[in-house]
Amino acid sequence: MTRKEIEALAEGVACNHRTEKQCWIDVHQIVKKLGGKIEYAKPENKIELCCYADESFKIILLRQPHYHEQRDRWSIAHALGHVLMHSHPGKTRLFTREENRTECMQANWFAAGLLMPKTSFLTKAKELRNDTEELASLFWVMEGAASSRLESFRLGLS
Repeated sequence: MTRKEIEALAEGVACNHRTEKQCWIDVHQIVKKLGGKIEYAKPENKIELCCYADESFKIILLRQPHYHEQRDRWSIAHALGHVLMHSHPGKTRLFTREENRTECMQANWFAAGLLMPKTSFLTKAKELRNDTEELASLFWVMEGAASSRLESFRLGLS
């Protein structure tokens, strides 16, 4: 899939799950609606993120000592990208940090598009004069993610 196709897929999912009152997406609710589950592992498990996809799926997140809910939201959105783009019904697949680089990049594009949909993100960026701290707070992402998303639009990548 191209980046534009991935953006369109993410924006479609976002539109179906966003409420009028908030900019941020409830990724936990999306996982639940799609038949998935989220579990949390202890740091000694050495599993950062994995996703099993067949008829249903499970996302396992490693809880880091310096936990950030926004980081978990990104990881969940990334895993959803894999489920929607790289899974095939009836086949079980494990996605980890050592995954295919192209698929990982595509899952990151999906996560950015889901958590910070282009239309609403650009509207809010203009209103907030590109204040990445405010954008991060509004879309409930890490400031680095908001900054990267803004930069991708400046460079014409998204």
